[in-house]
Amino acid sequence: RLQSLDLSGNLLEELPGTIGNLILLKVLRLSGNKLSILPPFMAKLVNLKELYVQNNQLDALFDGIQECEHLVTLSFSNNRLPALPYELARLTHLHNIVLDNNPLHSPPPEIR
Repeated sequence: RLQSLDLSGNLLEELPGTIGNLILLKVLRLSGNKLSILPPFMAKLVNLKELYVQNNQLDALFDGIQECEHLVTLSFSNNRLPALPYELARLTHLHNIVLDNNPLHSPPPEIR
């Protein structure tokens, strides 16, 4: 079973829906693409521990991110995130959040 997938640097503008079927996936690398949105099916990746989406065009995290409760590392550098959802506070295993070079106004009170 696939546990790690690297689709970095492929200039993807959207993710294929079949990625939502990879429920045993632990590491997903999507850096260096042209993604402007992460689809809601990302919430099906409940075993995900590491998500790397640096250097894209994302202006929001995906709906249902709290379902990925095993996330330890979340890297969203060099995107267009103006704010973080309060759902990040529910990710109790999250130890590494990398958010540099985003137009963040301020972190939500729940994760300060």
